Amino acid sequence: MEIPIIITTLVQTIQTLMGPEFTILPFLFVSTGIFYPILVLLSGIISTISLYLYRVIQQNSALYTITDLSQHNGGRTVLSITKTMRIFYNILLLGIILTIVSSSIESLILTMTHSDHSQWWKGNSIIKSLVITLLTPLCYLFSYSKLLTLVSLYSCYLLPFLFFLGFVYSLGSLYINGIAANTNVVDNIWRDIGHHHIFPSYSMLMCIFAPFKQKINEPSESPLAVILSYIIVIFFAIVYGVCVGLSLGPSTTSMPFSSYLIINQSNPSMHSLAVILNILLIIIFLLQTPSYFVTIYEDIESFYFTSWQPSKRRRWILSMFIFSLIGLSSSFFWQCTIQISLNGSISGSYFVHFLPASMALFVSKNKSTKVASVIMIIFGVLFASSGISGSSILFIESVVDNYINKFNSSY
Repeated sequence: MEIPIIITTLVQTIQTLMGPEFTILPFLFVSTGIFYPILVLLSGIISTISLYLYRVIQQNSALYTITDLSQHNGGRTVLSITKTMRIFYNILLLGIILTIVSSSIESLILTMTHSDHSQWWKGNSIIKSLVITLLTPLCYLFSYSKLLTLVSLYSCYLLPFLFFLGFVYSLGSLYINGIAANTNVVDNIWRDIGHHHIFPSYSMLMCIFAPFKQKINEPSESPLAVILSYIIVIFFAIVYGVCVGLSLGPSTTSMPFSSYLIINQSNPSMHSLAVILNILLIIIFLLQTPSYFVTIYEDIESFYFTSWQPSKRRRWILSMFIFSLIGLSSSFFWQCTIQISLNGSISGSYFVHFLPASMALFVSKNKSTKVASVIMIIFGVLFASSGISGSSILFIESVVDNYINKFNSSY
């Protein structure tokens, strides 16, 4: 029995939109308060305009991938920038996955052993280093096996299910613990109206609803299902961020699932469910790493090392090089917030704003499309600059805070 095209498109698009960056939503709700739904809607609207511009370009070329569209409409220069940006995006995305996974592993170890960071092997940096060390040979082997790569690729369909479980858990946490403990969060939402800048926060949402993560207008795609999937994901993003943010309250971080382990230690049943939730997160997130790794590997190999003869040694060298970059990005920008903001403001701005708008500006003869392209470029410059500066400020603040805390603890 054949599955209807509308259902296939709906499932595939929802899976594509709900990536690892979805974890940032509760933190954004607590940080921006009443602006949060506006931010999500703004991101969805801009991504829809971006998707429209991609389809205008696609009508003139009958091509379906971002790289093909870049080469056809911009030549080798635009293609090289696009591939470099895609490599950058995937490397930072793997760094985000490693940060989230290591945070959950760290919280599991600390809460289940009822200890603190006094033992060196329980530190986040040690756990992250071990995860990277173990994943390097694993992904090297995955790059040889098409079957294992497919398993990794289809594991992405489990992510929406994981976030739905997190949403259900937040409802249970709100029902058991109540909202009374989070009253100060609600007060802060209304007190801080206008306090938080909307542009740097938007950069964290840039890659969530980004159309560049899927093929543009495939022949088997249902346009109605694509629009419906955007509406579903936007609605769920608002509800998920609000409920998880309220259930965690002031304890909300950019890794909410690991935060549940900390706040529910005194409740055995809720803590047990949080343990299961975090174990599922670790498994699902780690299963995805090989597919992203293979994408990075193939991009680097096909674009930068075409003159090399294929060999096991070259494959191993490239594998080590890729994971060195991933480990470096994950260690340098050790907070998930900074990684997602940086990825959104650089690669997200390029794929959502600059690439479709610049190509549509020259390809389309429609005046309204040209006006939309110019507006997208202007907003792209605004969002990219504010996002990069916001990421830099977050990074400097975290370094200074970390240094001050260590300095104070030594006296």
